[in-house]
Amino acid sequence: MTENPSSKEIFEPLQENNSILFIAGNNQKADLLCLLGVGVVRTTLFPDTFSEADWQAAYEHGPFYEYGYIPEVLAWQKAVAAHHEFPDSHVITSDTLKVIRNNGTVTVLEKPANKEEAVKQIMAQSGKEIIQKGVLVYWDGVNWKIGIVETKMNIAEISEGRAQVYVEEYFDKKLHNIPGSLPIMHEPTRIEFYEDGFEVSMSCATGFEQNRASEPKWQRKSHISLSEDGLNTVFAYINGFAPPLLEEMGLFS
Repeated sequence: MTENPSSKEIFEPLQENNSILFIAGNNQKADLLCLLGVGVVRTTLFPDTFSEADWQAAYEHGPFYEYGYIPEVLAWQKAVAAHHEFPDSHVITSDTLKVIRNNGTVTVLEKPANKEEAVKQIMAQSGKEIIQKGVLVYWDGVNWKIGIVETKMNIAEISEGRAQVYVEEYFDKKLHNIPGSLPIMHEPTRIEFYEDGFEVSMSCATGFEQNRASEPKWQRKSHISLSEDGLNTVFAYINGFAPPLLEEMGLFS
């Protein structure tokens, strides 16, 4: 893994051809791509105050209205809009979704509105398997590529009393902006609540059909762990930036 300088920011169209633009509201994911060896320049199509909810509402038939929440739909919508805005540039967009999978049912985890909701989210995850889906859409100047990474994570059993104490201690500092209220990047949370060892499924498609990525042209399964691969690698995978996928998509020079 090579280290590149942190991403730059621009807020007007680039004039150079083949510049890789990463459409994002902040630098965190852009910097992560740079650290992985993918040089990007961060920009926005709208002001930084334009939220994900605003993105969804910007489309009359956007993800929430017609399809249910599918992260590849939103990432695709962003990518198409960015390609229209910056036709001479390569473009990357991304989106993530965290769900609980239990006995055939799937529950989407959103950002908690308050402490009570945070406790309910944590209890819903107690002893369960959660899946974080990361989607990356890339226009390489000729073709579209859609990468999807699903990372399975097991959460330890948590008592309601422990959840309440945890939320009281960390809600205002960490949890209010985290879907599911259990941030893996927060060391005390990671050590206490996450079981190490994660199954990963990766795929890459070259089109978008019926509001989903088309049939994958490439698929791979893997296994990663905090103890063997480190936190930065795990964070990359759960955001959809798995190095084998980035290589397959042609994002490594």
